Amino acid sequence: MTNIVDILKTDFPTLYSLIAKANLVDTLKNAQALTILAPNDAAFNKIPKETLQAVGNSPEQLKAILLQHVIPSKVESTDIVTLTSAKTLGGQITIAVKNGEVIINNSARVVDADIEADNGVIHEIDTVILP
Repeated sequence: MTNIVDILKTDFPTLYSLIAKANLVDTLKNAQALTILAPNDAAFNKIPKETLQAVGNSPEQLKAILLQHVIPSKVESTDIVTLTSAKTLGGQITIAVKNGEVIINNSARVVDADIEADNGVIHEIDTVILP
């Protein structure tokens, strides 16, 4: 298996570039047992380019948004469906199961679950979670 950061770099290039810009690569690479709710590139395409650029130029705001996507423990899909909320490194998120789909903060849908890594698990989502 490979590290979460290596998977993000290969499979989630937009997310990885923002993680690098926010100086979070080492934090995520060295952490153990993380769950990353990883917005795919299509999720970032839903955000107006100007907004994405403005956030990218504000390291603190960027970091706050990215940390909303990191649960500081490993939460597999079999566990996430039993939760109604979870604490992230950036705050709190809500979790619901609707029509067999896991929905985060009433907007982000898990489209691919349980992408295993050496230091945790990644769940691909279709919308960026905003604080």
